[in-house]
Amino acid sequence: MPIRRRRTAGALVGLLALAVFLSSLPAAAPGHFAGLPSGLATSVRPAASCTGTVGSAPVAGVLSVEGTRTPRPMVANATVSIRYLYQTNQSSKYGITVTCSSANATVATNASGGFATNLSIPATQCGPTGCLTYRGPFGPLGFRVTSGQSPGYFLTTHWAGTTVDLAWVDALASAVTNPSEFATVSVDAPTVITAEAWDGSGAPSTANLTYGWVVDGAGWTETGPSNASGISVRAASTAGPGTVTLWVNGSYNGTAIDLPAVDLYLTASATTVTAASFHPNPLDVGATATVTLTASGAAGYAYTATLTPGLGLSVESARCAVTPTSGGEASIACSLLVTYTSFGFAQPTANVSNGYSSSAIWQFPNVVVSAALAVVVEPDPAESYATVPLQLSVGVVDSTGTGPYGPACLVTGDGRFLCNENPGHNWTLSVAYPTVGTYSAVVTVADASGANRTTSVPVDVVARPTAPVVDLNFSTIPRNGSVDATAKFSGGAFPLAYWWNTTGPDTLYSGVVASDAIPGVAFQVANVGTEVVTLTVVDALGTVETGSAKLQVTGGPPRSLTASAPLANGTVEAGTPVPIELGTDDGYGDRTLSTPGPVAVAVPPSCGEAWVNTSLGPVEPNASGGFRLPSSAWTSGGLNLTFAATRAGACVVTFTGPPSLASGANVTIDVSVNPYHVLLSDPRTIATGPGTSATLYSIADVFGNPQTSGFVEVRSVFPGGVNDLDSPIRAGPDGGAVWVNFTASGSGGTGYVISEYNQRLLGPLALPAPPASNALSPTVLLGVGAAVLGGLLVVAALAVRRRRTAGLAAERLDPTDPDEPLRRLAEGRAHVLSRLSFDRDTDLDGVADGFPGPAPDAAELAEWVGTLVTEGLVQPSVGPDGRPRFRLASPDRRPTGPRVEVDPMALDAALARRDLDAEEPADPGAPSG
Repeated sequence: MPIRRRRTAGALVGLLALAVFLSSLPAAAPGHFAGLPSGLATSVRPAASCTGTVGSAPVAGVLSVEGTRTPRPMVANATVSIRYLYQTNQSSKYGITVTCSSANATVATNASGGFATNLSIPATQCGPTGCLTYRGPFGPLGFRVTSGQSPGYFLTTHWAGTTVDLAWVDALASAVTNPSEFATVSVDAPTVITAEAWDGSGAPSTANLTYGWVVDGAGWTETGPSNASGISVRAASTAGPGTVTLWVNGSYNGTAIDLPAVDLYLTASATTVTAASFHPNPLDVGATATVTLTASGAAGYAYTATLTPGLGLSVESARCAVTPTSGGEASIACSLLVTYTSFGFAQPTANVSNGYSSSAIWQFPNVVVSAALAVVVEPDPAESYATVPLQLSVGVVDSTGTGPYGPACLVTGDGRFLCNENPGHNWTLSVAYPTVGTYSAVVTVADASGANRTTSVPVDVVARPTAPVVDLNFSTIPRNGSVDATAKFSGGAFPLAYWWNTTGPDTLYSGVVASDAIPGVAFQVANVGTEVVTLTVVDALGTVETGSAKLQVTGGPPRSLTASAPLANGTVEAGTPVPIELGTDDGYGDRTLSTPGPVAVAVPPSCGEAWVNTSLGPVEPNASGGFRLPSSAWTSGGLNLTFAATRAGACVVTFTGPPSLASGANVTIDVSVNPYHVLLSDPRTIATGPGTSATLYSIADVFGNPQTSGFVEVRSVFPGGVNDLDSPIRAGPDGGAVWVNFTASGSGGTGYVISEYNQRLLGPLALPAPPASNALSPTVLLGVGAAVLGGLLVVAALAVRRRRTAGLAAERLDPTDPDEPLRRLAEGRAHVLSRLSFDRDTDLDGVADGFPGPAPDAAELAEWVGTLVTEGLVQPSVGPDGRPRFRLASPDRRPTGPRVEVDPMALDAALARRDLDAEEPADPGAPSG
């Protein structure tokens, strides 16, 4: 404790000594700065430093006067006081103390108001225990003039670097109106006029201001108090020149200030339309007319034009372009567009306004609006022979368009442009096309309103028709024998009307076709002798051509058994019932109506298992594998049956009648594999591995016939999508074989094998996921899927298959009407051929149109068409709408050069298969490696 007290007493003695030393230092004694003694503390106390930027010591300036009002302040011998700052730094062993002090410098102006001085600071001073140093000057902070003042003026300061401008400014030096001196205002538009007061430096006055307004002139009125800083004036439509007088007075620091009056001279301007146009007039419905307005009025306003078109149209409006001219006036230009939607007489009215009552109205003359120009062209479409002039009749529909009309022009479609310049409602355009072809011609007619109506006319230029050449399948036939007559014909304009005739007065067949493929005709001749078969053709242009052929008719009594099986002309799938009609004739083609008796049917083993159905129902085979058809199965001289064989190959069925018939008959049926019902068997796994497998299967139909062509679809379904590969079916030493290869990916999936006709053969099969590093092996892949040309035939064939199966079952179960199924089939097939001979290319609805009996259902109609397609009598295709279409399979014999049609989907499929075959080893389905 005693030691601590001694230290505290010693510290107090040191502080008192430092205070005595500092108080003994002079305020501005010269000296120099010495370093602090070693061992002294260097801590710094909180500073009270000066803020701002250190200024320059020399200062120069000028004192001036801005204002003319007397008495004016004096600028000579005026005293200018300048306030500034400097910083004191006091250092001792206890640290450094910083303080900021203010100082003043004074200087007198010369005769012109100029002055200059230095802003000084103390010099450095040091003693035994510390130093005083100074920094600055900071500022200056402000200026003050202490002499030469005048009432109503105030001092302004503008400091830049080392230079200052001081000015005595008159607090209220001038006043003006806004607008000033002269102003042109719109009639009936309120115009605001304000007062602006300025001090001697041109800045807004800071004096206390009072205002006085007086408006003078006939037709001028004011609103608002007359002692405010602004008023509003309005000019009536009869207003003449006007004057607004402004008085501004004020006071500053108790000194009253008066200013002379200020006058504003006003002129009133009314909005006036000086010119207007409406073009075109007359015009058509749908044509656009341009409306222009030229007006004058006061500048400084936004002008809008409105148009009431008439004829029920809504009002149109548009902003106008305003261009100032001399004397506060403006030139106004407005433009609008209008399109009439109905015809009649319109009375358009326009109005130009700046939004106030000052507006100008313009009444246009009546506008005649005609119905939209309409043009007809005949014939449309047009047909003509090559090199023969085609006459196109062009006419304006009555009460449409605006006359006069013309010219009428034709773009021929082969690079030519022809016009008929004659005015009028109707024109004739003549053009001859040198070559056969189809051209897209365009006819154009203009009218007086500027409308231009264009009409497209397809032109079909054809060759002149040739005389038909008639061909008969027999030149000599027995009495009542059947003859098929066909014809070759080319050229002509479509449609073509034709008539088949014989020597007799009756017409065998007639019709109309849209091509030069004239359908043939089958007929019988009862009279023995010479018959002349004639075909007459008339085309759409009226040209008549005739061709003929002679036929010799003989007679005779022999009798024999006949068999007719249209489906036997082509291949049929195993197990498919083939309709066969048995009959008898006299040896010359005359069919007898008698019932000869039972018929024996011999079926060789090469046909496999066989089934026979008649109108009485199924017929059971005998011990030798043949069948016996009872006499009761004959109806109207015919015996209708269906025969089905199960073994692929040529199946020759022999029919033998009773001894009264001189000869029997046979039918050869070309039986093919049934691709709609196939089975996979005898799997042989050749390769297997992580995520992959390759198995060779035997493939045959349900009757055991090996399938050696086509393909199966190997489908792999994974979470990320579906992969379909077509695996081709190839012939092998043991029959048909096909590879079923799978390659799994990702987390695995499910496999299926689907036949070419969408029959599931295998699946679902689990496809285990391969190891993560496995990738698809290109040797296992069989190729990419190919587009299937003929999908339409597949659908039709499936429908036929279902119909035949259903019909077979119905015959077995319902013997009440044994002849109906085959009669319907025969009538339906005949109707399809007849319809396609009349309508060359049509869909299923067109094929069924006009059937005399009960309308067929979808499966029955598919059976009729499907059997004809299978026999090659009908050719299917796919129309642009995606629906199947059919036509007779007879070739197009027009001499227009070969016609090549490329199916892009079939071509892509063929190319894909070609590339696959090129990459595969000898057995393309087998896995490699």
